[in-house]
Amino acid sequence: MKNNQLFHIKTGQDLANDFHAIGANFAADEKRTDPNIEATLVSASIEGIHMDDHRFRGVLVDWIDAHSLRINVESLTRLVRQLPEKEYKFVLIFWSAIAQRLANSDPRFRRLAGLYKGKRLDFLDRNMKGEEKRITDMFIDLKGLDERFEGTCIRAPKNAFPHRPSQIFKAASIAKTHMPFRYRTMMGASFRADVWALLRRKPDTTAYQLAKLVGCSTTTALRVKHDYEILKRDYSNRSRAA
Repeated sequence: MKNNQLFHIKTGQDLANDFHAIGANFAADEKRTDPNIEATLVSASIEGIHMDDHRFRGVLVDWIDAHSLRINVESLTRLVRQLPEKEYKFVLIFWSAIAQRLANSDPRFRRLAGLYKGKRLDFLDRNMKGEEKRITDMFIDLKGLDERFEGTCIRAPKNAFPHRPSQIFKAASIAKTHMPFRYRTMMGASFRADVWALLRRKPDTTAYQLAKLVGCSTTTALRVKHDYEILKRDYSNRSRAA
């Protein structure tokens, strides 16, 4: 059954703590264990686009560029589609643009790329109304065009999405502490990897609980739990299983 309940959107320091845990160099005042990757990314897009916090939106684009292969795109698409279109119109356009950037090299993003079919958006003018002066062209003349969004539904000047790739942790570093990221690296970004990661943390979790926590079907959770039960004895010997 599809879950239509809006996920919990995080903001401010609460979001910064989660973003740090998935591999972004934000100052964290609390250690987090395995925050949901897609929920963190979508929350960051709301903070960055809807709330206009350039710090989050810049780091968000850099994180995606570095680690898009670790995104469960089915889960991401589901969360993005939960957002009310009227309230989060520009967030949806942003995710469509991100997917358009990635779809040619990663077909998983094609469905999300087609989310927006309107005219190209001048990003800095997104909230302008009536006769208010447009500023996207002015800033493009001053700073140049952000070429990362060429060919997408967004047109933006450089620095609209601050580019600081050094703020993104390396995959090897993230995998040491974030269990789902680790298993997505091993198995591919899938619900199977996330269920397996959760079982490594909490091996007694029931299939129903696994499905609810990960967001997959109970059938998927049952299959993974069955496979985990076959192999779990090997985890006592690290030379035999990761």
